Amino acid sequence: MGDFYKFTPLKNSNIAWKYFAPIIGNNFGTAGLVAGLYLRSGCDPFTGYENYIGNDQLELDDFAYDKKGFGMGRWKSWIRKQSLYNFARKAEEPIYDIHTQMAFIMDEFSGTTYGPVLQGLKDATSVREAAYLVYDKYLDTKKRSDEKLEICAGIATDIYNTYAGTSELTVPVKYVKTEKRLRVKSQRSKSLLQIARRTLGYLEPGELYKYVTMTDDGKEFIVHYKDQFGYVRGDKLQVITKMEAIK
Repeated sequence: MGDFYKFTPLKNSNIAWKYFAPIIGNNFGTAGLVAGLYLRSGCDPFTGYENYIGNDQLELDDFAYDKKGFGMGRWKSWIRKQSLYNFARKAEEPIYDIHTQMAFIMDEFSGTTYGPVLQGLKDATSVREAAYLVYDKYLDTKKRSDEKLEICAGIATDIYNTYAGTSELTVPVKYVKTEKRLRVKSQRSKSLLQIARRTLGYLEPGELYKYVTMTDDGKEFIVHYKDQFGYVRGDKLQVITKMEAIK
């Protein structure tokens, strides 16, 4: 997954703004931070590991050293991925949860390496200043360019104009529904053994279930089902989009 070059308000970007804004206390700084995260991932906590959704048993060696960008920060360096892994395990929270990842960002800001970035965001006097700071001093990327620096600043400006002074935020949220009762299965086993998939329950006709994504082969939808991720035949569902306020 590449960088995001144009800002469109999404549920995750709204969540990020509402989380960081009161902590930073400066809309310029908040816009700069959210812009950096948006540039890297669209603020998506699943970035890079969509195939692992529902599997919270990642091994540290596989995760930290696979050189794949992960999460809303699209962290790639082994030390930052290992730190995130350890942080999530210590907090006993899912590593894919957006609130876990935002708390990890604040944990990074509490250290000596990235602490000055947080102070700079608190003191920023313009959106551009904050975006430059995040791009240069916080994002986990080795391929930096003046072009992407300006893109980050442009995204930050759009984010500031979208969120600053807004009391209620609404975003498009995707749901799925079915006309027939459908079985919800567990994730496919990654083992070489042919392990039967468990039945988690059933989608009921007319009910709405939150859409997550589709499997790589396009044959199944991944949905939120009873506080976990369930897999349902893709040709049996209808996708519905609703505008909802962020709570």
